[in-house]
This record gives sequence, C-alpha cells and structure tokens, in this order.
Amino acid sequence: MQEDDEIAWADEPDHTAAEPVASQSDVTLPSSVGRTDAVIYVLIVDDDEEVHRVTLFTLSNLEIDGAKVEFVHARSSEEAKEILRQGQRFAVILLDVVMEDDESGFRLVRFIRNELGEKASRIIMRTGQPGSVPERDLILQYDINDYRNKTELTAMTLFTAVVTAARTFNDILRIEENSKSLSWVMEDAKKLFSVQSGASEMSILELAYLQFGRHLGNEECVTLVKLTDGLCTEVRRGKAEGTYEGLNSRSMGVDLRDGLISIKVEHHDSQYILLGTSSKELSEDALGLLELLRKNIQIALDNLKLRERLENLQVNLRRFVPQEALSFFDVDDVRGLEMGKSFELEACIVFMRFELQEESGNAKVEESISRVVQVILQNDGLVDKFTTDGLLAIFFQPSSAGRDALRAVDGIRTMLHEIDGAPGAFDIKCGVNYGTVTFGLVGYEERLELTVMGDSVNIASRIKSICQLLPCSTLVSGEVIRRYGLEDADIRRLGHFHLRGRQESIDCVEFLGGIDSERRAQMNAYRLEFESVIDEQDDERIKGLWKELSLRYPDDALIDYFHAHANERAPHEHSRFTDLIS
Repeated sequence: MQEDDEIAWADEPDHTAAEPVASQSDVTLPSSVGRTDAVIYVLIVDDDEEVHRVTLFTLSNLEIDGAKVEFVHARSSEEAKEILRQGQRFAVILLDVVMEDDESGFRLVRFIRNELGEKASRIIMRTGQPGSVPERDLILQYDINDYRNKTELTAMTLFTAVVTAARTFNDILRIEENSKSLSWVMEDAKKLFSVQSGASEMSILELAYLQFGRHLGNEECVTLVKLTDGLCTEVRRGKAEGTYEGLNSRSMGVDLRDGLISIKVEHHDSQYILLGTSSKELSEDALGLLELLRKNIQIALDNLKLRERLENLQVNLRRFVPQEALSFFDVDDVRGLEMGKSFELEACIVFMRFELQEESGNAKVEESISRVVQVILQNDGLVDKFTTDGLLAIFFQPSSAGRDALRAVDGIRTMLHEIDGAPGAFDIKCGVNYGTVTFGLVGYEERLELTVMGDSVNIASRIKSICQLLPCSTLVSGEVIRRYGLEDADIRRLGHFHLRGRQESIDCVEFLGGIDSERRAQMNAYRLEFESVIDEQDDERIKGLWKELSLRYPDDALIDYFHAHANERAPHEHSRFTDLIS
C-alpha cells in the first residue's frame, strides 16, 4: 500500500463475529494525565475488526514530537465507556458513528463531553454510511473535531488527522496545566500578601515551602536552606536528594542542576534556597511560573522588610508625635496630617517644671523623666512637648480630665519622692488649668509640630511661674475645681492672683497630693483655719492672723511665706489678694 492509496473500508458489518485483534481494553492503564513517559494514547472505537487492523497498519510505529503512540481498542460504545471510566485521557479518539445502532457513536460523544467532562480529547468521527446526516449539522450539534468518510480516507489523510489532533490535545493539556499552575500562583500570592500585617520571616518561608512543593508535585521533596556569610544551614529538611555545592552563588532565579530544581530569595543579609525534585517533566512554561512564584516570595519578604522599617519609623515618630494625639485627627500616622488643620476642644493643661536635685546624674534624670511620662499616659494624658525645664501635658477626657490631671500629679510626686529606694532625680512644680485649647499642626513645610495653643495654655504656664515662687508644689486654677466638682479633694484655697501680662485676676488652690498621708491629714485638719485667713478682709488683723497660724503650725512653709509678705505688694508678682477682691 502506498501512502496516497485509498484505504478500502468495508461496508458496515452485520455485527457478525470476526477474527479479533488482540484487545488492549483489559490492560491496566496509567493514571497519570496526558503525555506521561513520552506516550500518546489513541482510542479506536469501531465494531469492524478490519478498521482496527488497517488503522494499526497505517499508523504503526508512529511517534509524534518524540512521544510514542499507543493504541487502545474498543469494539462497542459500551466497551469504550468502560475504558474511559478508568481515568485515562486519550489524545485522539477515532470513533465510528454506527455500531450497536445508528446513534451509538453520537451517544458516546455526549458521554465523553458531558458525563466525563473530557473537553481536551480530539474526537474524529468516521462513518461508512455518508450522507445520512449532513456533516455541517454534526459538527454544530456535537462537540467533535473532525468528521470523515471511511471510503475517502487515505493513509496520508489519516496520518495527518491523527498527528494534528494529538498535537492539539498536547497544546490543550499544556494550557490546562499552565492555567492550573497560574491559578496556584495567584492563590499563593494572595496567601503571601494577605498575611503581611502579621507575617514573620519564617511564616512567609514556611508558606513558600508548601507552595514550591505543590508546584513540583510533591510537598515532601523540598528542602529549605539558609546561606549567611557563605555558611549553609538547613532550615527544613525534605526528601530532596543532591548536594548543596554551588549554592553560594549570588545568581537569583530558578536553577536546574544535577536533578535539583531550586529557587533563591533574599532577606536582610541572608539568602534562602528552596530545593526540590519534580515528579513530572517541567516545561518552559512551568519554569516560568516557578520564577513568578519566586518573585512573589521575594516581594513578600521585601514587603516584610519595608513593614519592619515603617514600624521602626513609626516608633521613632511617636517619640515626637504621640499616637494618642493622632487619633484626634483620625489618621494612623503623621503622613495623614495636613499643615494648618486644627480644631478646638476642652482640656486640662498641666505645665510641669523639673527642679533637679544636687548630684543627679543624666541616667537618673532620664529614668525619672521616663517614669513621669508613663504616669501621665496611665492617667489618659499625653505629653504635648518638652520645654527647656519641664513638659506640657494635656488631658482630654471630657468627663474626667481634671481628676486625671490631679491623679497624675499625685502619682508623679509620690513616685519621685523615692525611686528604687533612693530619692528621685528632681522635684516638680506644676501649674494646672482648664479651658478651650486649639489643637493643630503648626510650622512650615520642612518643620512641623503638633501642639496645643490658646489662652488656657498661657494661663497654665503663668500659674506654674507663680508656683515656682511659692513654697508649694502644685497650683490649680479654680476653674478646674469648679468644672469637675473637686471641692472635697486634698486642696486648700489660696485666693486670687495677678498673672503676668494679664489685667484680671485668677483664683487658685494648692493641691496637697504627693505628700505622705500623715502630713496630708494634718494639713487637712487645719484647712478651714487656713482658708479663713485667706478670706480675711481686715488689713489690720491679717498679719496677726498669719503670725498666729505660723506659731501653731511651724512646719507649714506656705503659712510662713504669707506671714512674711502680709500687707505688702510682694516682689514675686503675687499681689496682696484682698486688693484684688472687688
């Protein structure tokens, strides 16, 4: 038979028995998908033994792109179904139209496409009874890929049809595999980047380990090693065999060497290499997808490094701009702040001066300041700024700002009285006021500062200045006491004071917090006597009253001070309070 000779197909048989060709329908078919071990499978479905013989004769010893072609035979549609149910995927199915009946071939097509869901196999239908159904209608109605009359087939046309169909099948499998691998890459990328907020270096590498193994077809075949300064250590050992020689190369990407597939990524000063062996031959497309996986892993590690740097930056920025302050502007960090943006709110302001003790070393001062800040934060306050000799703290809670501020001052004085068995590095002088403040960002483009401003802040600063001149620790404006109902707190009224640069006077109280409980109880015991002298209007009697109190309570430095400056305008800018009552 020459290549271009027509094959003499017999008429459709009467289903009489013929000498059979050795059937391959009972062989154990491999369960792998598609072209495995360089084999292409072709299923011949026909009830005519002569068709099987001629097809085998025509296509004997056929190889397509280096893959051997093996044939499986079925003499009926039911036998073909049993073969197909075993799971083998066939590149080409040569299918007779008429077997058990006129529709058996078409029913098998529907079974293959609809019930098995096999869309990749190329179905070439052959008939010995042309003209019964128009070819155009068959191709449109059924998912077939070719329709041939047996009497018109030549050896060359059959050869061409099978080779073309087999190559198309392999292309479809390659597209399916790439699509599946690409979906894995996308799923892997989603997992890699979805854990960024709480990821660690090892959690990303552990996820990469599993992903790499899945792409190779065996998660147990992967080994993860770490290279640092030329030293190679195993992080996780799998079943990948081979040596680590040459892994100190700086080259990145997917590498094939001595049967090992490796991908390499970097993090900080180390390189991590995932090594494995594949259970299947990897095409160029598969290697390209592994490179895409490697890039995603590298990006995830780079993002982790950027996140670490950003967190460190935010920690450093919080040293200058408290996170609590940013919450008022509804932003996560200083990048969300806009110059000139501000708003007004009611707050309690505490100006604090640090009065250093003799021989207080820098380390002790730093420790004391750190503890002062912690006490302020613990009482719902924040440090707005450090001044040349102290700090400015703000308490914002509308329902408790005054109490929070005094509780913080009390805690700070108690803490500073003795730290770790020794006196603190400094004592404090505080001025406390309540009122409306403007909270916003000031400065210029190259230098910005988040701060509070307003007359209430200035008053707190002036009160602190008076406190520095008087022998007391904390002066509080009467507005704080009235706003938060603190009349029963450990305080005593001091009357009215002139503030520097202001015409109107302001009433103040001394806060007794931070002294030992016994001394505080003693001072509270004669509080009414003290305040009665503060309220005295008779200039002739006032000096004598202060003298009497100083004799009865010689340990009270503030009584001695008022006694010394009674009936005179004091040089400390504290005016005689009865002059201010009108």
